[in-house]
Amino acid sequence: MRRDPGEARWRVWRRRVFGVFLAAALGIGLFLSFRPSSFGEGEEVAVQEEPTEDPRDSRGNNRDATEGPDDGEPAEDESEGLTQQEADELIGAARDPEETSVQVLDAGGGSSATTAVEAALDDLGYDVVAVNASRTQYPVTTVLYTEGNDAEAEALRARDERFTEIAPNERLSDGVDIHVVVGPDWAE
Repeated sequence: MRRDPGEARWRVWRRRVFGVFLAAALGIGLFLSFRPSSFGEGEEVAVQEEPTEDPRDSRGNNRDATEGPDDGEPAEDESEGLTQQEADELIGAARDPEETSVQVLDAGGGSSATTAVEAALDDLGYDVVAVNASRTQYPVTTVLYTEGNDAEAEALRARDERFTEIAPNERLSDGVDIHVVVGPDWAE
């Protein structure tokens, strides 16, 4: 671009600043048009998460369990129940519930199950910061923990055995410590 020799230097700078402003506005506009729909609206709702695989077969039996030697029934899963000492150790390794933020997501459990989960978490002292719908259905209630909060997820399981599925959070907001995705299996 040729500059007119009589043009004031401030006009050149004004054009440059305007160009930078336009480029920044375009960049912000593109960012906002491709952001998740829940961005900036409080806690982030589930975003294209993959459902965990249901370890049960069509009859409700655990697919991973091995057949018992004589009875043809699945062998007892020894890792299912925690001893009181194990539960106390898991609870001792985690922060207090009131210091742990939790988002509850309805992933097929229905509003009554979601309300029951929220009530259970409140009774345990957890800080429920949001209750939303999940965009993906889950076959079982799953606790998804953000990085560095695995002890808190394990402590939740130790406090209430109904929270049995635990997995790392890979697609939800990392601004929440734990996401409880309520599936149709939730029982009060």
